[in-house]
Amino acid sequence: MKKKKIKENISIQDAEREMIKATVVKIMNKQAQVRAGDKLLTCLLPQTMVSKKNALVVGDRVAISSVDNDTYRLSEVLPRETEVFRGSRRLPGERIIIAANVHYLLAVATAEYFRHQAGYLESAVIAARRAGVKIIILISKLDLVGKREKELLEKK
Repeated sequence: MKKKKIKENISIQDAEREMIKATVVKIMNKQAQVRAGDKLLTCLLPQTMVSKKNALVVGDRVAISSVDNDTYRLSEVLPRETEVFRGSRRLPGERIIIAANVHYLLAVATAEYFRHQAGYLESAVIAARRAGVKIIILISKLDLVGKREKELLEKK
């Protein structure tokens, strides 16, 4: 069995003959948008991925091949280094993957929101720890809350 050759850099002529390495940036109904080198390409998804949960997520590294001049097909999902996931409210214990191959997780909340609700940031910290990635928390609009509120937020 012959191994598929995966290329880092993209050229249309090579795409017709070889596999191209890309990263998923957007998933649509039966297509995915991928970044291959400095180009954004739209790829058709195999039927097996359209209905399968967690089969493809943003951040997945994939191999694509050319079908014709402007059409590409996702051929293979490459192994994931990391998975950021959340739980399911309907089925406890179920993992819903929200991103793959993440190195940092950035969670952003306004100071006003953080004063009243901490759940979003706590969930982000839990997801980052599960995935084994570093988390960056950004509290915006801190200048709009009073001195007392700032002290409370710093403790939180």
